[in-house]
Amino acid sequence: MNRQFVQMLENDPVLAARVTRLMSIPGVGIILALTWALESVTSRGSPLKRLPSLLRFVRCLTKFCRQVAKNANIEAAKQAPANHSYRSCKSCAPLASRVCVALRPGRAERQLQPCPQISAEIRRLIRHMAAENPTWGEERIADELLLKLHVRLSPRTVGKYIQQQLRPRASRDQRWSTFVRNHAHGVVACDFFVSVTASFRILYVFVALEVGSRRLVHFNVTEHPTAEWTLQQLREALPGDSDCKFLLHDRHKTFAASLDEEVESWGIHILRSPVRMPTANAHCERVIGTIRRECLDYVIPLNSGHLRRILREWVSHYNTGRPHRS
Repeated sequence: MNRQFVQMLENDPVLAARVTRLMSIPGVGIILALTWALESVTSRGSPLKRLPSLLRFVRCLTKFCRQVAKNANIEAAKQAPANHSYRSCKSCAPLASRVCVALRPGRAERQLQPCPQISAEIRRLIRHMAAENPTWGEERIADELLLKLHVRLSPRTVGKYIQQQLRPRASRDQRWSTFVRNHAHGVVACDFFVSVTASFRILYVFVALEVGSRRLVHFNVTEHPTAEWTLQQLREALPGDSDCKFLLHDRHKTFAASLDEEVESWGIHILRSPVRMPTANAHCERVIGTIRRECLDYVIPLNSGHLRRILREWVSHYNTGRPHRS
């Protein structure tokens, strides 16, 4: 029944002429023209009334539309809408009985509607926005274009026009974090931090941390740190039977060149962190923050002796009772 109905539609010259004439109207596509043309056919009485169901009619109508769009070289078919919905209206009532039916165009119709190209000005704007805002991604740039310029683009489309910056060639040298992780059990990191007493006197606290075990190997308190005093603290922190191979410290004036020469004479290599790079000595900076948050933020020392007793108890707790990433 469906095949006979489609052949009848294809071989009907009156119907084909009516469809061609209706498609000459601007904005009228193949499906809408065929719908209007079939209204008169259904009013006269035709095989449409003998169809068992509306679904079979929709199949026949869709097949005929695809065949017409494929064979007929009609310029108006290029302007056919992507989707056509039969709403419950007076013109569609004879066909759909006031039921909404959606017909999707075939492959031939979709090929006649290429995607619009992005103008060169928009492409230059996308590259300029990506260069001026390195932290913006594809979705952010697409949202900015839609919100401020009302230009709707897909994030994937924006990503095609963003100039990807070439990454520098990877060096064969290992990273600093990799070096510290590989030699953690042979690295001792040291640093100073300050504490204020109840009488507003500033005390300097020296700490030495074994990176591998996260154990505080030494600490001491002074009011006037010097290179000689710091060297004496290192002698106590790094005895002759120590497994330390590297000493890590910053570029403070307390760590003088004479101190480094003396430590290197012990067979220990000096690692000086870069200028204004506290993250290079992150383990020691972290333990200093832990001392402040867990101990000194709750106690105000009276003098250097009081601070030394407080830190002695806390260091004993840190090395024996407190869990940490050792």
